[in-house]
Amino acid sequence: MYHRYPLLAAIVGIALLSLLSNAPAAPLRIYAAPDEPQTRTLFDAWQAQLQSLPPAQGAEPAVNPDSLEVVLLDARSLVQRVTGEYRRTGHSADLLLVPDSISAAALADAGALMAYPDADTRAFDRRLVDAEHRYFPTRLSTIGIAFHRSARARPTDWQELTKNLDPTTLAWPAPQHSAIAQVLVASLSRFNRVGWRFLRHLAFSGVVPVRDEAVALEELINGQVDYAIVPDHLAVRAQSEGAQIHFANPRSGGPVLSFPIGIGQGTTRQAQARAFIDHVLSEAGQRELARQGFRPAHRRVRPRPAFASASSLKLLVLDEQQALAEQTADQQTFESIFAPR
Repeated sequence: MYHRYPLLAAIVGIALLSLLSNAPAAPLRIYAAPDEPQTRTLFDAWQAQLQSLPPAQGAEPAVNPDSLEVVLLDARSLVQRVTGEYRRTGHSADLLLVPDSISAAALADAGALMAYPDADTRAFDRRLVDAEHRYFPTRLSTIGIAFHRSARARPTDWQELTKNLDPTTLAWPAPQHSAIAQVLVASLSRFNRVGWRFLRHLAFSGVVPVRDEAVALEELINGQVDYAIVPDHLAVRAQSEGAQIHFANPRSGGPVLSFPIGIGQGTTRQAQARAFIDHVLSEAGQRELARQGFRPAHRRVRPRPAFASASSLKLLVLDEQQALAEQTADQQTFESIFAPR
C-alpha cells in the first residue's frame, strides 16, 4: 500500500521514529547481593546522585540510565542465575554486584563479565582490582571478631578466640551456605599464622557453625553467645541500632570483602553501564557510599568514625583465582574437619 503513497509512508515512518525516540528507555538491570534492604537503598542513592550531576563542559550527551531495576539475590543464587542465563542466551543483567572476589572470579571464569579497561582504578588497592578489569571493588568490609559487652574476655586476634573456648559461646557462619564464610575459610586456611589448625581447634572444641553471618550476629545480639565471627559492616550497623556489642579487627589480619561490581557480558547498554561504574568508583559515588553507612574502597574517601580506616587495617587479600580453583578441595577439607564424630 505504502509504495503507492510515498508521502503517507514517509509520514508513518516519521511518526514511528518519534514514538520510539520518546518511549522510556528500558531500566538498567542489576543483579546484586547481598539480599538486604541496604543494598537497594545504596543503588537508589547512587542513581539519584548520578541523575543530579551536571554534564561536564563539552561532554557528550548524558548516557546516564533513566532508571534501575535492582534484583536482590544471595551470592550463590546470583552466580548460579547469571551463569545459567549466560549459557542459554549469552546475556544476563547489565550490571552485577557480589560481596566477594571469589564469586566475582566465578562469574568472570564463566565469561559472564565484560572487561572495562578504561575504568579509573588509581585510587583503589590494586590487589582488589581484577587484572583484566572485569570487576572492581566498591566498598570494604573485614571479617573479624564481634563480642557482647558482657563477655568476660575481649579477644583481639584469632588465636585468642580459641583459649579456653566454650563451644556454646561462639557463633560463626558455615561455608556451605554463606559466600562470606567461604572467604573466611579460604583466607584463614592460607594464612600461615592461622591456617587450618585454627579451624581444627574450633572443631575439636565442639564449635558447630551456624547457617550464615546473619544468624551468627543475631545470636550474639540476643545474648545466646558471647562471640561471633562476622563482617564489620554488620556489627557496625547493629551497634548503630543499639546492640550491646563491640567489634575487633584481628591484629594479625582479617579477610576482606570488596563487594565487586562488573558489567554483564552481552549487554546492549554498555554506555550506561560504564557511566554507572564510573560514578560508583568516583569520589562523589564513594562519598555517597560512606553517607549510606559503608566503608568506601576509595583511598581518599573517609568512612564513618565507627569504622577503622582502611589504612589502619591488615587485610588478608585472597588470590581469588587460586581460591576458586581450590574451592572444592577446601570444601572437602572443611567437611572432613567438621564431620560428626
